[in-house]
Amino acid sequence: MKNIENRVAETILQRPKTVVVGGVSYEVAPPSTATIIRISEMLPTDFDIDMQPKHMLKETLRIAKRCRFLGDIAACLILGFDEVKEIKIVKEKRFFGLVTYERKIVIDKKAELAEKCISMGPAWLDNLYADLLDMEIGSFFGLTTFLIGVNLLKPTKTGKVVKTTASGQ
Repeated sequence: MKNIENRVAETILQRPKTVVVGGVSYEVAPPSTATIIRISEMLPTDFDIDMQPKHMLKETLRIAKRCRFLGDIAACLILGFDEVKEIKIVKEKRFFGLVTYERKIVIDKKAELAEKCISMGPAWLDNLYADLLDMEIGSFFGLTTFLIGVNLLKPTKTGKVVKTTASGQ
């Protein structure tokens, strides 16, 4: 277990972390702003979850079938914002080996990694999210709230700053 000083130093220095998924090691850099935005876009907005402890098991099982996006988010954190595709050329023979032709196959590396991440288990995913998003989310939240605050206090056409009020007041 790392202490807070080590975690802060790693975050400030942006040292890559090593993540092992299905026996393959990946060097993972801290998530960029684009990666955090892409992850935010992946999150569903239509989940209606009953958070009472007595319903937790039932609710978890009810929504589990819709949680494939958890693997997509993990793959996005590991591989980054950009799409990662590999083109393979496969030679195939037809007509008893008399005719040979080449076919291009596009392999989505991010989709493959997402499937591997889902198979790793919920505790592993939870630790991965906590480890990779550790300090970046706090910085991103601070930046966005600062910019929203600046936008709320910008002068109107008359040059006066108008205090905003909550809806219904």
